[in-house]
Amino acid sequence: MVPERFGRYEVIDEIGDGAMGRVFRAWDPAVGRVVAVKTVKTEVLTRDTRDEFLKRFRREAQAAGGLNHPAIVRVFDLGDDYLVLEYIEGRTLHRLIRDEGRLAPQRALPLLAGLAEGVDHAHRAGVVHRDIKPANVMIQPDGQPKLMDFGVARIESSVMTTAGQILGSPSYMAPEQIAGGTITSRADVYSLAVVAFEMLTGLPPFAGDTITQVIYRVMHEPPPPPRRLNAALPERYDDVFSRALAKNPAERFATALEFVTALDLKELDLALTSPESSVPAPGVAVEDAPTLVSPARRAEAAPATPGWSRLALAGVGALAVAALGWMGLRAGARAPSWTAAPPPVTLAAATVTPSPTPSATEDRPATPPPAPSSRVKAARPPNPSPTPPPVVEGQLVELGPDVTPPVRVEGEPAPYPDAARRRGVRGTITVDMIVDETGRPTELQVVESAGPILDEAVLEAVRTWRFEPARKDGVRVKVRWRARQTYR
Repeated sequence: MVPERFGRYEVIDEIGDGAMGRVFRAWDPAVGRVVAVKTVKTEVLTRDTRDEFLKRFRREAQAAGGLNHPAIVRVFDLGDDYLVLEYIEGRTLHRLIRDEGRLAPQRALPLLAGLAEGVDHAHRAGVVHRDIKPANVMIQPDGQPKLMDFGVARIESSVMTTAGQILGSPSYMAPEQIAGGTITSRADVYSLAVVAFEMLTGLPPFAGDTITQVIYRVMHEPPPPPRRLNAALPERYDDVFSRALAKNPAERFATALEFVTALDLKELDLALTSPESSVPAPGVAVEDAPTLVSPARRAEAAPATPGWSRLALAGVGALAVAALGWMGLRAGARAPSWTAAPPPVTLAAATVTPSPTPSATEDRPATPPPAPSSRVKAARPPNPSPTPPPVVEGQLVELGPDVTPPVRVEGEPAPYPDAARRRGVRGTITVDMIVDETGRPTELQVVESAGPILDEAVLEAVRTWRFEPARKDGVRVKVRWRARQTYR
Protein backbone atom coordinates (compact mmCIF):
# COMPACT_ATOMS: atom_id res chain seq x y z
CA MET A 1 0.00 0.00 0.00
CA VAL A 2 1.37 3.41 -1.01
CA PRO A 3 1.71 5.74 1.99
CA GLU A 4 -0.05 9.08 1.80
CA ARG A 5 2.86 11.20 2.95
CA PHE A 6 6.36 11.35 4.41
CA GLY A 7 6.46 14.28 6.75
CA ARG A 8 5.16 17.24 4.81
CA TYR A 9 5.73 15.51 1.45
CA GLU A 10 2.51 14.29 -0.21
CA VAL A 11 3.02 11.03 -2.12
CA ILE A 12 1.83 11.04 -5.75
CA ASP A 13 2.84 7.53 -6.78
CA GLU A 14 5.55 4.90 -6.52
CA ILE A 15 8.21 5.13 -9.22
CA GLY A 16 10.76 2.55 -8.12
CA ASP A 17 10.98 -0.68 -6.16
CA GLY A 18 14.32 -2.29 -5.37
CA ALA A 19 15.49 -5.14 -3.21
CA MET A 20 15.88 -2.99 -0.11
CA GLY A 21 13.99 0.21 -0.80
CA ARG A 22 11.39 2.17 -2.70
CA VAL A 23 11.26 5.55 -4.39
CA PHE A 24 8.13 7.68 -4.55
CA ARG A 25 7.24 10.77 -6.51
CA ALA A 26 5.89 13.34 -4.09
CA TRP A 27 4.78 16.96 -3.82
CA ASP A 28 6.48 19.47 -1.55
CA PRO A 29 3.78 22.03 -0.67
CA ALA A 30 6.23 24.29 1.13
CA VAL A 31 8.09 25.25 -2.05
CA GLY A 32 5.65 23.97 -4.69
CA ARG A 33 7.76 21.38 -6.48
CA VAL A 34 7.84 17.68 -7.26
CA VAL A 35 10.48 15.69 -5.38
CA ALA A 36 11.55 12.08 -5.03
CA VAL A 37 11.37 10.38 -1.66
CA LYS A 38 13.63 7.40 -1.08
CA THR A 39 12.91 5.07 1.81
CA VAL A 40 13.94 1.66 3.10
CA LYS A 41 11.41 -1.14 2.95
CA THR A 42 10.15 -1.58 6.48
CA GLU A 43 9.39 -5.26 5.87
CA VAL A 44 13.06 -6.10 5.35
CA LEU A 45 14.34 -4.20 8.37
CA THR A 46 15.26 -6.11 11.48
CA ARG A 47 16.55 -4.96 14.81
CA ASP A 48 20.08 -5.67 13.58
CA THR A 49 19.77 -4.06 10.11
CA ARG A 50 17.66 -1.00 10.88
CA ASP A 51 20.44 1.07 12.40
CA GLU A 52 22.86 0.25 9.55
CA PHE A 53 20.42 1.25 6.83
CA LEU A 54 19.47 4.44 8.62
CA LYS A 55 23.17 5.23 8.93
CA ARG A 56 23.47 4.79 5.18
CA PHE A 57 20.62 7.25 4.64
CA ARG A 58 22.29 9.83 6.86
CA ARG A 59 25.63 9.19 5.18
CA GLU A 60 24.07 9.77 1.76
CA ALA A 61 22.50 13.01 2.94
CA GLN A 62 25.82 14.13 4.41
CA ALA A 63 27.86 13.19 1.33
CA ALA A 64 25.60 14.33 -1.52
CA GLY A 65 24.04 17.17 0.48
CA GLY A 66 27.40 18.87 0.81
CA LEU A 67 28.03 18.84 -2.96
CA ASN A 68 26.83 21.40 -5.45
CA HIS A 69 27.37 20.25 -9.01
CA PRO A 70 25.02 19.83 -11.99
CA ALA A 71 26.16 16.21 -12.47
CA ILE A 72 25.33 15.18 -8.90
CA VAL A 73 21.82 14.63 -7.57
CA ARG A 74 20.74 17.20 -4.99
CA VAL A 75 19.53 16.22 -1.55
CA PHE A 76 16.78 18.47 -0.19
CA ASP A 77 15.80 16.95 3.14
CA LEU A 78 16.32 14.05 5.53
CA GLY A 79 13.62 12.46 7.66
CA ASP A 80 13.85 9.73 10.26
CA ASP A 81 13.63 6.95 7.67
CA TYR A 82 13.47 8.71 4.31
CA LEU A 83 15.55 10.91 2.04
CA VAL A 84 14.15 13.69 -0.15
CA LEU A 85 15.95 14.06 -3.47
CA GLU A 86 15.84 16.09 -6.64
CA TYR A 87 13.27 14.62 -9.04
CA ILE A 88 14.89 13.92 -12.40
CA GLU A 89 13.65 12.79 -15.79
CA GLY A 90 15.66 10.19 -17.58
CA ARG A 91 16.62 6.59 -17.98
CA THR A 92 19.54 4.72 -16.61
CA LEU A 93 22.83 4.04 -18.29
CA HIS A 94 22.26 0.43 -17.32
CA ARG A 95 19.04 0.47 -19.31
CA LEU A 96 20.65 2.34 -22.20
CA ILE A 97 23.38 -0.28 -22.58
CA ARG A 98 20.84 -3.07 -22.18
CA ASP A 99 18.56 -1.61 -24.86
CA GLU A 100 21.13 -0.34 -27.35
CA GLY A 101 24.26 -2.34 -26.69
CA ARG A 102 27.71 -0.81 -26.85
CA LEU A 103 28.03 2.87 -27.70
CA ALA A 104 30.24 4.50 -30.31
CA PRO A 105 33.07 6.61 -28.82
CA GLN A 106 31.59 9.84 -30.18
CA ARG A 107 28.48 9.14 -28.13
CA ALA A 108 30.12 7.62 -25.07
CA LEU A 109 32.78 10.28 -24.51
CA PRO A 110 30.42 13.18 -23.71
CA LEU A 111 28.57 10.94 -21.25
CA LEU A 112 31.81 9.95 -19.55
CA ALA A 113 33.12 13.49 -19.50
CA GLY A 114 30.03 14.71 -17.67
CA LEU A 115 30.44 12.00 -15.09
CA ALA A 116 34.15 12.78 -14.76
CA GLU A 117 33.48 16.40 -13.84
CA GLY A 118 30.98 15.35 -11.19
CA VAL A 119 33.32 12.70 -9.77
CA ASP A 120 36.25 15.10 -9.62
CA HIS A 121 34.06 17.72 -7.93
CA ALA A 122 33.13 15.20 -5.23
CA HIS A 123 36.79 14.31 -4.74
CA ARG A 124 37.74 17.95 -4.30
CA ALA A 125 35.12 18.11 -1.55
CA GLY A 126 36.65 15.07 0.15
CA VAL A 127 33.93 12.59 -0.90
CA VAL A 128 34.75 9.22 -2.53
CA HIS A 129 31.61 7.69 -4.04
CA ARG A 130 32.75 4.02 -3.93
CA ASP A 131 29.79 2.67 -5.93
CA ILE A 132 30.01 4.18 -9.42
CA LYS A 133 28.16 1.94 -11.86
CA PRO A 134 25.64 2.31 -14.70
CA ALA A 135 22.77 1.76 -12.27
CA ASN A 136 23.78 4.83 -10.28
CA VAL A 137 23.80 7.38 -13.08
CA MET A 138 20.78 8.99 -14.75
CA ILE A 139 20.61 10.22 -18.34
CA GLN A 140 18.37 13.25 -18.56
CA PRO A 141 16.48 14.29 -21.71
CA ASP A 142 18.74 17.32 -22.20
CA GLY A 143 21.85 15.14 -22.17
CA GLN A 144 23.00 15.99 -18.65
CA PRO A 145 24.14 13.26 -16.23
CA LYS A 146 23.29 12.84 -12.59
CA LEU A 147 25.49 10.72 -10.36
CA MET A 148 23.44 9.19 -7.55
CA ASP A 149 23.50 6.87 -4.54
CA PHE A 150 26.13 8.19 -2.16
CA GLY A 151 24.88 5.69 0.42
CA VAL A 152 28.25 3.93 0.60
CA ALA A 153 30.34 7.04 0.02
CA ARG A 154 33.34 7.68 2.21
CA ILE A 155 33.79 11.16 3.59
CA GLU A 156 37.35 12.04 4.59
CA SER A 157 36.25 12.80 8.15
CA SER A 158 34.20 9.60 8.44
CA VAL A 159 35.18 6.02 9.24
CA MET A 160 31.70 4.48 9.33
CA THR A 161 32.39 1.35 7.29
CA THR A 162 32.80 -1.75 9.40
CA ALA A 163 36.15 -3.48 9.01
CA GLY A 164 35.92 -6.38 6.59
CA GLN A 165 32.54 -5.32 5.21
CA ILE A 166 32.23 -4.95 1.43
CA LEU A 167 29.90 -2.17 0.39
CA GLY A 168 29.46 -1.68 -3.34
CA SER A 169 29.17 -3.73 -6.53
CA PRO A 170 32.15 -6.12 -7.02
CA SER A 171 32.09 -5.92 -10.85
CA TYR A 172 32.81 -2.18 -10.64
CA MET A 173 34.92 -2.06 -7.48
CA ALA A 174 38.66 -1.45 -7.38
CA PRO A 175 40.84 -4.30 -6.08
CA GLU A 176 41.87 -2.37 -2.96
CA GLN A 177 38.21 -1.77 -2.15
CA ILE A 178 37.39 -5.47 -2.34
CA ALA A 179 40.46 -6.27 -0.23
CA GLY A 180 39.38 -3.82 2.45
CA GLY A 181 42.43 -1.63 1.92
CA THR A 182 42.80 2.14 1.94
CA ILE A 183 40.28 3.76 -0.40
CA THR A 184 41.28 6.90 -2.27
CA SER A 185 39.78 8.89 -5.12
CA ARG A 186 41.58 6.59 -7.58
CA ALA A 187 39.15 3.82 -6.64
CA ASP A 188 36.40 5.95 -8.22
CA VAL A 189 38.57 6.55 -11.30
CA TYR A 190 38.89 2.76 -11.59
CA SER A 191 35.10 2.31 -11.31
CA LEU A 192 34.49 5.00 -13.94
CA ALA A 193 36.91 3.15 -16.24
CA VAL A 194 34.91 -0.07 -15.75
CA VAL A 195 31.74 1.84 -16.69
CA ALA A 196 33.51 3.27 -19.75
CA PHE A 197 34.72 -0.20 -20.78
CA GLU A 198 31.16 -1.52 -20.61
CA MET A 199 29.80 1.43 -22.58
CA LEU A 200 32.31 0.94 -25.38
CA THR A 201 32.27 -2.87 -25.54
CA GLY A 202 28.86 -3.82 -24.16
CA LEU A 203 30.42 -5.91 -21.36
CA PRO A 204 32.26 -5.15 -18.11
CA PRO A 205 35.94 -6.15 -18.11
CA PHE A 206 35.55 -8.61 -15.24
CA ALA A 207 32.43 -10.75 -15.50
CA GLY A 208 31.55 -14.11 -14.01
CA ASP A 209 28.74 -16.47 -13.17
CA THR A 210 29.22 -15.95 -9.44
CA ILE A 211 30.41 -13.16 -7.18
CA THR A 212 33.39 -15.33 -6.25
CA GLN A 213 34.48 -15.54 -9.91
CA VAL A 214 34.08 -11.78 -10.36
CA ILE A 215 36.10 -10.99 -7.25
CA TYR A 216 38.89 -13.38 -8.25
CA ARG A 217 39.19 -11.80 -11.70
CA VAL A 218 39.16 -8.25 -10.33
CA MET A 219 41.89 -9.15 -7.84
CA HIS A 220 44.16 -11.32 -9.99
CA GLU A 221 43.52 -11.14 -13.74
CA PRO A 222 44.73 -8.33 -16.03
CA PRO A 223 41.98 -6.36 -17.76
CA PRO A 224 41.20 -7.61 -21.27
CA PRO A 225 42.04 -5.16 -24.08
CA PRO A 226 38.77 -3.47 -25.09
CA ARG A 227 39.62 -3.90 -28.77
CA ARG A 228 39.33 -7.65 -28.27
CA LEU A 229 35.60 -7.07 -27.79
CA ASN A 230 35.22 -4.11 -30.16
CA ALA A 231 37.83 -4.00 -32.92
CA ALA A 232 36.50 -0.66 -34.16
CA LEU A 233 37.94 1.16 -31.14
CA PRO A 234 41.19 3.14 -31.54
CA GLU A 235 44.33 1.15 -30.87
CA ARG A 236 45.35 3.52 -28.10
CA TYR A 237 42.36 2.50 -26.00
CA ASP A 238 44.04 -0.77 -25.01
CA ASP A 239 46.85 1.16 -23.31
CA VAL A 240 44.50 3.73 -21.76
CA PHE A 241 42.32 1.07 -20.15
CA SER A 242 45.35 -0.96 -19.07
CA ARG A 243 46.45 2.07 -17.06
CA ALA A 244 43.00 3.04 -15.81
CA LEU A 245 42.30 -0.51 -14.57
CA ALA A 246 45.71 -1.10 -13.02
CA LYS A 247 45.69 -3.14 -9.80
CA ASN A 248 48.04 -0.61 -8.18
CA PRO A 249 46.17 2.69 -7.55
CA ALA A 250 49.39 4.70 -8.03
CA GLU A 251 49.61 3.52 -11.65
CA ARG A 252 46.12 4.81 -12.57
CA PHE A 253 45.09 8.24 -13.79
CA ALA A 254 45.06 10.77 -10.98
CA THR A 255 41.64 12.21 -11.83
CA ALA A 256 38.54 11.12 -13.72
CA LEU A 257 38.90 13.95 -16.22
CA GLU A 258 42.45 12.90 -17.08
CA PHE A 259 41.16 9.42 -17.90
CA VAL A 260 38.41 10.74 -20.19
CA THR A 261 40.84 13.17 -21.84
CA ALA A 262 43.16 10.25 -22.64
CA LEU A 263 40.29 8.50 -24.42
CA ASP A 264 39.48 11.52 -26.57
CA LEU A 265 41.97 11.14 -29.41
CA LYS A 266 40.44 13.98 -31.44
CA GLU A 267 40.79 16.52 -28.64
CA LEU A 268 43.49 19.03 -29.54
CA ASP A 269 42.90 21.47 -26.71
CA LEU A 270 41.53 21.29 -23.20
CA ALA A 271 38.45 23.11 -22.01
CA LEU A 272 37.40 23.25 -18.41
CA THR A 273 34.43 24.84 -16.69
CA SER A 274 34.82 25.43 -13.00
CA PRO A 275 32.15 23.53 -11.05
CA GLU A 276 32.13 26.35 -8.52
CA SER A 277 31.46 28.97 -11.18
CA SER A 278 27.77 28.45 -11.91
CA VAL A 279 26.28 31.74 -10.70
CA PRO A 280 22.89 32.59 -12.18
CA ALA A 281 21.99 36.19 -12.85
CA PRO A 282 19.34 37.58 -10.46
CA GLY A 283 15.89 36.75 -11.71
CA VAL A 284 17.18 34.83 -14.72
CA ALA A 285 16.80 31.08 -15.08
CA VAL A 286 19.95 29.49 -16.44
CA GLU A 287 21.10 25.94 -17.09
CA ASP A 288 22.80 24.49 -14.03
CA ALA A 289 25.24 22.50 -16.11
CA PRO A 290 27.70 24.20 -18.46
CA THR A 291 28.48 22.13 -21.52
CA LEU A 292 31.99 21.42 -22.77
CA VAL A 293 32.01 20.05 -26.29
CA SER A 294 34.86 19.90 -28.76
CA PRO A 295 34.24 21.46 -32.20
CA ALA A 296 34.48 18.02 -33.81
CA ARG A 297 31.85 16.60 -31.50
CA ARG A 298 29.68 19.69 -31.72
CA ALA A 299 28.90 18.75 -35.32
CA GLU A 300 28.48 15.07 -34.50
CA ALA A 301 26.31 15.36 -31.42
CA ALA A 302 22.59 14.94 -31.97
CA PRO A 303 20.18 16.86 -29.70
CA ALA A 304 18.76 14.83 -26.85
CA THR A 305 15.17 13.70 -27.30
CA PRO A 306 12.99 14.48 -24.28
CA GLY A 307 10.22 12.25 -23.12
CA TRP A 308 11.44 9.80 -20.50
CA SER A 309 9.78 9.49 -17.13
CA ARG A 310 11.35 11.37 -14.24
CA LEU A 311 13.14 9.40 -11.55
CA ALA A 312 15.23 10.49 -8.63
CA LEU A 313 16.56 7.19 -7.45
CA ALA A 314 19.86 7.12 -5.67
CA GLY A 315 20.50 3.55 -6.72
CA VAL A 316 18.17 1.45 -4.52
CA GLY A 317 18.58 -2.29 -5.20
CA ALA A 318 17.61 -3.26 -8.73
CA LEU A 319 16.39 0.24 -9.57
CA ALA A 320 18.94 1.59 -12.05
CA VAL A 321 19.71 5.26 -12.47
CA ALA A 322 22.27 6.45 -15.01
CA ALA A 323 23.80 9.27 -16.98
CA LEU A 324 24.61 11.00 -20.22
CA GLY A 325 27.42 13.54 -20.08
CA TRP A 326 26.97 17.26 -19.98
CA MET A 327 30.61 17.86 -20.73
CA GLY A 328 32.56 16.61 -23.68
CA LEU A 329 35.75 18.72 -23.37
CA ARG A 330 34.99 21.86 -25.25
CA ALA A 331 37.91 23.20 -27.21
CA GLY A 332 38.38 26.53 -28.83
CA ALA A 333 41.12 25.74 -31.30
CA ARG A 334 40.48 23.99 -34.58
CA ALA A 335 42.35 20.86 -35.43
CA PRO A 336 44.94 21.32 -38.15
CA SER A 337 44.14 19.82 -41.51
CA TRP A 338 46.41 18.01 -43.86
CA THR A 339 46.17 18.08 -47.69
CA ALA A 340 47.57 15.08 -49.47
CA ALA A 341 48.58 14.97 -53.13
CA PRO A 342 46.17 12.93 -55.25
CA PRO A 343 47.42 9.51 -56.38
CA PRO A 344 48.98 9.03 -59.80
CA VAL A 345 46.62 8.15 -62.64
CA THR A 346 47.99 5.28 -64.78
CA LEU A 347 47.27 5.32 -68.51
CA ALA A 348 48.43 2.13 -70.22
CA ALA A 349 52.22 2.32 -70.33
CA ALA A 350 52.37 5.93 -69.25
CA THR A 351 51.81 7.70 -65.92
CA VAL A 352 50.54 11.22 -65.41
CA THR A 353 50.85 12.58 -61.87
CA PRO A 354 48.50 15.47 -61.10
CA SER A 355 49.83 18.32 -59.03
CA PRO A 356 48.24 18.75 -55.60
CA THR A 357 45.70 21.54 -55.32
CA PRO A 358 46.77 24.16 -52.76
CA SER A 359 44.53 24.35 -49.69
CA ALA A 360 42.62 27.52 -48.96
CA THR A 361 45.15 28.50 -46.29
CA GLU A 362 48.23 28.05 -48.43
CA ASP A 363 49.76 31.16 -49.96
CA ARG A 364 51.44 30.32 -53.22
CA PRO A 365 51.16 31.84 -56.69
CA ALA A 366 49.03 30.09 -59.23
CA THR A 367 50.99 28.11 -61.83
CA PRO A 368 49.69 28.17 -65.41
CA PRO A 369 48.86 24.72 -66.77
CA PRO A 370 51.43 23.16 -69.09
CA ALA A 371 50.93 23.52 -72.80
CA PRO A 372 49.09 20.57 -74.33
CA SER A 373 51.33 17.95 -75.85
CA SER A 374 50.60 15.69 -78.76
CA ARG A 375 52.40 12.81 -77.07
CA VAL A 376 52.40 11.39 -73.59
CA LYS A 377 55.89 10.92 -72.23
CA ALA A 378 56.90 7.53 -70.95
CA ALA A 379 56.54 7.05 -67.24
CA ARG A 380 59.59 7.70 -65.09
CA PRO A 381 60.15 6.24 -61.70
CA PRO A 382 59.16 8.79 -59.07
CA ASN A 383 61.87 10.59 -57.16
CA PRO A 384 62.18 9.27 -53.63
CA SER A 385 60.70 11.58 -50.98
CA PRO A 386 63.33 13.30 -48.87
CA THR A 387 63.74 11.80 -45.40
CA PRO A 388 62.36 14.23 -42.82
CA PRO A 389 64.85 15.38 -40.20
CA PRO A 390 64.64 13.60 -36.84
CA VAL A 391 62.50 15.18 -34.14
CA VAL A 392 64.50 17.01 -31.48
CA GLU A 393 63.37 17.18 -27.86
CA GLY A 394 61.76 20.55 -27.17
CA GLN A 395 60.95 21.14 -30.83
CA LEU A 396 57.67 23.01 -31.46
CA VAL A 397 55.44 20.81 -33.61
CA GLU A 398 51.89 20.88 -34.88
CA LEU A 399 49.40 18.55 -33.30
CA GLY A 400 48.41 15.80 -35.69
CA PRO A 401 47.79 12.08 -35.93
CA ASP A 402 51.46 11.36 -35.30
CA VAL A 403 51.61 13.42 -32.11
CA THR A 404 50.42 12.23 -28.72
CA PRO A 405 48.73 15.27 -27.16
CA PRO A 406 49.61 16.46 -23.66
CA VAL A 407 47.47 15.39 -20.70
CA ARG A 408 46.95 17.60 -17.66
CA VAL A 409 48.13 15.78 -14.52
CA GLU A 410 48.18 18.60 -11.96
CA GLY A 411 46.16 21.73 -11.32
CA GLU A 412 42.55 22.74 -10.88
CA PRO A 413 40.18 25.16 -12.63
CA ALA A 414 40.16 28.70 -11.27
CA PRO A 415 37.74 29.32 -8.39
CA TYR A 416 35.15 32.03 -8.74
CA PRO A 417 36.73 35.23 -7.36
CA ASP A 418 34.83 36.95 -4.56
CA ALA A 419 35.19 40.30 -6.33
CA ALA A 420 33.56 38.86 -9.47
CA ARG A 421 30.85 37.19 -7.41
CA ARG A 422 29.93 40.46 -5.69
CA ARG A 423 29.66 42.22 -9.05
CA GLY A 424 27.90 39.36 -10.81
CA VAL A 425 30.63 39.15 -13.46
CA ARG A 426 30.34 36.17 -15.79
CA GLY A 427 31.74 35.07 -19.13
CA THR A 428 34.22 32.83 -20.93
CA ILE A 429 37.98 33.13 -20.81
CA THR A 430 40.11 31.39 -23.43
CA VAL A 431 43.85 31.12 -22.94
CA ASP A 432 46.35 30.16 -25.63
CA MET A 433 49.64 28.70 -24.49
CA ILE A 434 52.53 26.48 -25.42
CA VAL A 435 52.97 23.32 -23.35
CA ASP A 436 56.70 22.72 -23.36
CA GLU A 437 58.64 19.49 -23.26
CA THR A 438 58.67 19.52 -19.44
CA GLY A 439 54.87 19.80 -19.28
CA ARG A 440 54.81 23.45 -18.20
CA PRO A 441 52.43 25.97 -19.80
CA THR A 442 54.33 28.92 -21.24
CA GLU A 443 53.60 32.03 -23.32
CA LEU A 444 50.08 32.37 -21.90
CA GLN A 445 47.85 34.77 -23.76
CA VAL A 446 44.16 35.59 -23.21
CA VAL A 447 42.41 35.44 -26.58
CA GLU A 448 38.84 35.60 -25.24
CA SER A 449 38.30 37.90 -22.27
CA ALA A 450 35.61 38.17 -19.59
CA GLY A 451 37.15 41.14 -17.84
CA PRO A 452 40.36 41.62 -15.85
CA ILE A 453 39.14 39.95 -12.65
CA LEU A 454 38.18 36.65 -14.26
CA ASP A 455 41.02 36.77 -16.79
CA GLU A 456 43.64 37.03 -14.05
CA ALA A 457 42.00 34.30 -11.97
CA VAL A 458 42.15 31.86 -14.89
CA LEU A 459 45.71 32.84 -15.84
CA GLU A 460 46.84 32.34 -12.25
CA ALA A 461 45.27 28.88 -12.17
CA VAL A 462 46.68 27.81 -15.56
CA ARG A 463 50.18 28.80 -14.48
CA THR A 464 50.02 26.09 -11.81
CA TRP A 465 48.99 23.33 -14.23
CA ARG A 466 51.37 20.58 -15.18
CA PHE A 467 51.01 18.23 -18.14
CA GLU A 468 52.36 14.94 -19.31
CA PRO A 469 54.13 16.51 -22.33
CA ALA A 470 53.23 15.82 -25.92
CA ARG A 471 55.35 13.31 -27.79
CA LYS A 472 56.27 12.77 -31.42
CA ASP A 473 58.18 9.64 -32.40
CA GLY A 474 58.60 9.03 -28.68
CA VAL A 475 60.34 12.39 -28.18
CA ARG A 476 58.94 15.06 -25.85
CA VAL A 477 58.00 18.14 -27.83
CA LYS A 478 56.30 21.51 -27.48
CA VAL A 479 52.76 22.06 -28.79
CA ARG A 480 50.27 24.89 -28.87
CA TRP A 481 47.35 24.31 -26.52
CA ARG A 482 44.20 26.10 -25.48
CA ALA A 483 42.18 26.17 -22.26
CA ARG A 484 38.72 27.63 -21.82
CA GLN A 485 36.83 28.28 -18.60
CA THR A 486 33.28 29.57 -18.36
CA TYR A 487 31.61 31.33 -15.45
CA ARG A 488 27.83 31.35 -15.67
